[in-house]
Amino acid sequence: MEQLYREVGYSRQGLSQHQKSEVQIDKLKSDVLELAKVWRANHPGFSARTLFYSILNQGIYLGVGINRFERWVAEAGMNVRKSRPQVPKTSDGKGKKTYPNLTNGLVLNGINQLIVGDITYYMVDGTWHFIFASKMCTLNSYYAYFLPKI
Repeated sequence: MEQLYREVGYSRQGLSQHQKSEVQIDKLKSDVLELAKVWRANHPGFSARTLFYSILNQGIYLGVGINRFERWVAEAGMNVRKSRPQVPKTSDGKGKKTYPNLTNGLVLNGINQLIVGDITYYMVDGTWHFIFASKMCTLNSYYAYFLPKI
């Protein structure tokens, strides 16, 4: 049996203490996660770090540090998703296909040969609207179209 302890790297006493500490850590983890669940119900938008400091500021000592607390909360699936603003975009976010510049070397000698356009979004009273602007290059005239509500 002594040879087994030497292979494992523990003495009898060390192995016993290790097993007891694992039981204590498991109990501490379940207690901390239980408290975090209760706290999360009252503060659903808090990140794990904010949750930790909120509990600490109320005078409740958790017995673990911030890194371990964050890891346990993440392992328990109690992370909060990052909020992303719902802003309309003209791109799908996966990159844009590059198109060749067809105006290079073009000689404008008549009307409606080149029209340039642009689109932009803006918010009015909590609703997104967009403006489409176009320019006919030969006439030097601008047109803007206001299209309400997306």
